[in-house]
Amino acid sequence: MRNRRYAVASAVVCVIIAVFLVLPLVRCCIRNDKEDFTPENGDVVESGMQEELIDVEPLCQYPLLPTGCESVSAVMVLNFYGDSVDMETFAKHWLPKNSDFYTYEGEDFGPDPEKTFAGDPFTAYGYGCYAPVIAQSINNNSSNCNAYTVIGKDLSFVLSEYIDKGMPVLVWATMDMTPVKKGQSWTTPEGEEFIWTSGEHCLVLVGYDEKYCYFNDPLSGELTKYKRTLSEKRYNEMGKQAVVITHKK
Repeated sequence: MRNRRYAVASAVVCVIIAVFLVLPLVRCCIRNDKEDFTPENGDVVESGMQEELIDVEPLCQYPLLPTGCESVSAVMVLNFYGDSVDMETFAKHWLPKNSDFYTYEGEDFGPDPEKTFAGDPFTAYGYGCYAPVIAQSINNNSSNCNAYTVIGKDLSFVLSEYIDKGMPVLVWATMDMTPVKKGQSWTTPEGEEFIWTSGEHCLVLVGYDEKYCYFNDPLSGELTKYKRTLSEKRYNEMGKQAVVITHKK
């Protein structure tokens, strides 16, 4: 009996020792796996469960609007505030568009993306538009919401002034937060040279934490997180432009 009790006691001690030896190794492996993980596509990391996110239903721009990320982002936030407009209606009827590109005496001419969508968002050959166009589209057509641009403000201002108050924000960056590249250039109707940013993209900012910013990304139609430092860099490179939408009073 004594030998059996001794054997059982010894086995228990061995198990306890094994747990204390193995557990730190397991924790170390888990921690190192997270620290050493490098996303395949730059600094893009698909989001997991995260608290303190604004609950905005994500929408995907494909296949309807292959170059209509601005319209899709606007609709996501409008729907959040109870405006039932759909993507097709916004892009077809609310959004001003201009596909008047031409060459005259060796000089390329085209529309001003600060005033209209350049091209056709229903095709893969459209370019896009900037914050003032989306704000104007909403103010001219929505019976439920107002919109205004936030230009030149740091991302930290946007986070504290709007996200902290439960207000999702449209922000301009690049697709997958890839590096900014100069695209095609043309002369606007006002006679100014315009250089398009290749990969320009509009997303809905819905949350953040110490390391990441969380977006509803029209490219995937899903909640995605990008490193906060990278998000800020691309936001800055695109002119620090955003659109805030509110209920009409």
